[in-house]
Amino acid sequence: KKKKKKKKKKKKKKKKKKKMSHKLCFKKKKKKKKKKKKKMMIPFTYFLSAGPVTTCGLELSFAKLVL
Repeated sequence: KKKKKKKKKKKKKKKKKKKMSHKLCFKKKKKKKKKKKKKMMIPFTYFLSAGPVTTCGLELSFAKLVL
């Protein structure tokens, strides 16, 4: 009986580790998205003032949305 309980505990620990790594991945992805939005916001204002877009396909898509 004791051996079976130990096996169950090991399985639960593995599941918790997987969930934690998944949450970390999500947090990393969310942080990356926030950084991209901040980067997009600055060139977008630059695009409004200067006119021509230097690089980034994201900026071009934004210009298309504006047009």
